[in-house]
Amino acid sequence: MEKNQNNVPSPHPLFALSKEIEQQGLVVIDEVTQLPVYDEPFVSPYLVLVLNHSGDSHGELDMQPFEFHAHDLAVIYPNHLLLAKDSSEDYCVTLVVVSNSFYKEMQQRITYGKSQIFQSQVQFHLSDEQFQCFSDALRFLKSASTLNIKSRKEILADVMDIFSLMADESWQESNKVLSTSSAKRHKSSRSYFSRFYESLVNHYHESREVRYYAQQLCLSPKYFGSIIIQETGISAGEWIARFVVMRAKAFLRHRPDLTIQQICHELGFSDAAAFSRYFKTNAGITPKEYRDQVLN
Repeated sequence: MEKNQNNVPSPHPLFALSKEIEQQGLVVIDEVTQLPVYDEPFVSPYLVLVLNHSGDSHGELDMQPFEFHAHDLAVIYPNHLLLAKDSSEDYCVTLVVVSNSFYKEMQQRITYGKSQIFQSQVQFHLSDEQFQCFSDALRFLKSASTLNIKSRKEILADVMDIFSLMADESWQESNKVLSTSSAKRHKSSRSYFSRFYESLVNHYHESREVRYYAQQLCLSPKYFGSIIIQETGISAGEWIARFVVMRAKAFLRHRPDLTIQQICHELGFSDAAAFSRYFKTNAGITPKEYRDQVLN
């Protein structure tokens, strides 16, 4: 991890660009050649599209092994846990980073895309022709993102709509090798977890109870728990605890401008004492001890 002159860990590049991302709504970053490697997962608050031009990288997404190769396209949704481990010397990607507010606007406008496919299969490989099409689309998107006109966001949303359609069609083309039955199994095997994770991302600050998320899926807590363990090997309760702790760690590490009291409210805890107890139970140390540790 890089540190500045005061020996304080540098913030994750996406946090360092947070002001620009929020102001612009969408930012295209070309020729990214290094992964920001941390000793724990990073929780991105943004929608991030990644087109891999060359090289390989390895890591974990939502605590599951993740590999990213040349000519792969990845769509990483907000608030997922990403742990980068290493990348090859020839690694080079283009990032499209979308702010939360603009992402919500896009969701209202995008008509073609079936983006839920990326909740269960984050990345897929592109043919040479598909890769060239996406490269051209990203170049146009970057040009459009620099426009200084009133209709800029409308244009960007239209381009992202087309981009979503291209992604859907490319995904379907790349998965034709799957039999109908195996494709159905893949879709159904992830459906409950995808819905649970989406609910967790949206409601973690409201409830940390397994029963709450079971009700969201109209399942009994016992059956819900058995499905999540079967699909992921991790209990629903542990998913909830890990997610909340990772969100807390992201605030503690990357937002030194926020007090622990402010972070506790961001995470939906009634008071700092309750937050501290929860964090220590699941992380082994208190929030203050963790912040002191990462800053030294």
